[in-house]
Amino acid sequence: MTTLRDMLASDIQETLLNTSDLAQTITYTPAGGAGVEISALLSVGRPGLGEMEDSEHGHQEMTVTIAIADVANPAEGDTLTIDTYAWSVVEVEELSATLARLRVARQARTRQAGSGRARVEVP
Repeated sequence: MTTLRDMLASDIQETLLNTSDLAQTITYTPAGGAGVEISALLSVGRPGLGEMEDSEHGHQEMTVTIAIADVANPAEGDTLTIDTYAWSVVEVEELSATLARLRVARQARTRQAGSGRARVEVP
């Protein structure tokens, strides 16, 4: 017999985490483990200044929603690879029995470009 939890997990994969629609494929690597490709919904945050003394450096943050069925125990310190860039998990919030929201961050450099700043991507 199919449980409600199984039906919800299936619906999430077919709708919210469908890579033909909103989601994209990323690589999730637990600390000390092997990477696995999963579907994720990305929500890009605005760049913020990091805690580094050099003001020419900062960080970028993003929120990533994943299925618990794909990663049973997401944890701080795990790594996501998105479009060849490595992002570190800095916070995990379980949204439900089937979904988790991760706050991830990566270092990025900026350089002065006239009166504003231009973002320079750092792999």
